[in-house]
Amino acid sequence: MKSKILLVVLLYVFNNTYSQTTKNNAIKTKHSYYIQINIQPFLDGTVLLGANYYYKKNYGLKMFFSESFYTSPEKPEGYYSSGLFGKSYSVFDKITSANLLVSKLFTVDNVQFSFSSGISYNKNEYATNFKFVEEDGGWFSHSGYRYEKKNRKFYGFVIEGQIDILFGRLFGLNIGLGTNLNKAKNLYYFNLGFIFGRINKKKK
Repeated sequence: MKSKILLVVLLYVFNNTYSQTTKNNAIKTKHSYYIQINIQPFLDGTVLLGANYYYKKNYGLKMFFSESFYTSPEKPEGYYSSGLFGKSYSVFDKITSANLLVSKLFTVDNVQFSFSSGISYNKNEYATNFKFVEEDGGWFSHSGYRYEKKNRKFYGFVIEGQIDILFGRLFGLNIGLGTNLNKAKNLYYFNLGFIFGRINKKKK
């Protein structure tokens, strides 16, 4: 259901931006490139750092690294872990991704919209083999659940739509929607962040 809603939103924005672009073209620079830093606070929490390159504000490449945390799907009902620093009721898995996307860019005045897709190389650190233990005695005793941490690596498919609001040649704010489809957990995210670099052509 999440993926269907996300796809509908991306297609709507894509279609709307394309129709506006045919009416109003901004001044284009031959090469534009910038750094992007995002915090993705909703859906699957993610921190993202990336670099973007566009040729004639038309087609380009996007490379970024991201790290997402989510509640372990193997966590038993009634999970807790108790030790020296008190009780914990949460356990999180983590996916770290290196992503390479091909982008199509549309520009309307000081706003640009990009639609991107590509592959991700993912490292998944996950909790498994939960076992309940009961220990008693001493400050360093432990009770509750214990688990193993394991790692696995795999590829995924990424789709992303992003809107950049530009302020001059070197700085801008951005928002976006995206998904990383992979075998461990499909990640859905909403971007909030800023960009800086050589974005627009210098006015003469």
